[in-house]
Amino acid sequence: MRPTFIGRISSISVSDKILRYICHEEHTNCQNCVCTQLSFHFQTFGPYLRCLRLLNVLCVTETCELLRTSKLQTLVLRWIRSEKHVEPLCKLLIQSRETLTSLEFIHCKLSSSSISAICASLHEKDIHTIGIQRFCIKTSSIDIDPLAAPSAFISFLNSVRSLHSLHFCDSHLDRRIARMVFFTLLDSSSNLSSLDLSDNNISGWLSTFSLRSVVGSLSSGKSLQSLCKLNLRESCTCSSSYARLGVS
Repeated sequence: MRPTFIGRISSISVSDKILRYICHEEHTNCQNCVCTQLSFHFQTFGPYLRCLRLLNVLCVTETCELLRTSKLQTLVLRWIRSEKHVEPLCKLLIQSRETLTSLEFIHCKLSSSSISAICASLHEKDIHTIGIQRFCIKTSSIDIDPLAAPSAFISFLNSVRSLHSLHFCDSHLDRRIARMVFFTLLDSSSNLSSLDLSDNNISGWLSTFSLRSVVGSLSSGKSLQSLCKLNLRESCTCSSSYARLGVS
């Protein structure tokens, strides 16, 4: 069963057990005390918040308002499956763009328009930010047409110099999308060190792999020179695919 929630997040009551844990024991069993409301703790601890795990039902505009003083570095999203959750998520990403370095999606269903909006929120040309270092989509579903991939997604892969780790594990990628991602990275100037395409049905994705084109890209100083880890577990079932990569 997916999580559900109706009401205002700020009005959620904090349990006595949590109050005791954060040194508010004197306010336990006090229903009218301000510190029993979640909004009080957002105001108090929000500026110190660096890591957040967020369910889809809490991915709303009110959350962005409650987190306006935070400086998020790591954000993990679960069960994002609707456009109504993507819009407030993008507001949160823009709001956190100066500090956010890691973004992860788990059990999500992301359409082409959702991917486009998310990538556009993470990266804006000529805007100086620390930049995303880790981008991960796992145990999810990505719906992208490899022949008409969102320009914001391509721009994100091409232009984000800070990106070191890119994971699309168990994300229902087909071989055309995997190939598009791989060759986009190959022709970019990123500093990617880890690429995970594991647990996807992409057997034969390297059937048009040209060693000459790769050598040409590397000799011209383009990307993948920094790549240290390529995970294709349960994805390349054909031994010839490994041979093309020089893997026995």
